[in-house]
Amino acid sequence: MTKSQRRKLDKVEAKSFVFDGCHKIFLCKDAADEKLAMKSGWKRKDFRKFDADEIEGLYDGSCFLKAVWWFNQDYKTVIEQGG
Repeated sequence: MTKSQRRKLDKVEAKSFVFDGCHKIFLCKDAADEKLAMKSGWKRKDFRKFDADEIEGLYDGSCFLKAVWWFNQDYKTVIEQGG
């Protein structure tokens, strides 16, 4: 993760996140986002408390398709794919 990408992540205010184990990291702003994620197939056990350091480690260890998105209906990008 570049310094610029980390600065973006440090500005994030999120409740939790989910990681698909490969390259997709979705941030949940609140319980409503978590509920939407569960409707999409994520399980309660998949959620982790938001931690920028943990996300940076997962991001750095992910494949080249890696990205960080908000888990909401728009899937707004926090860190662009392949960034």
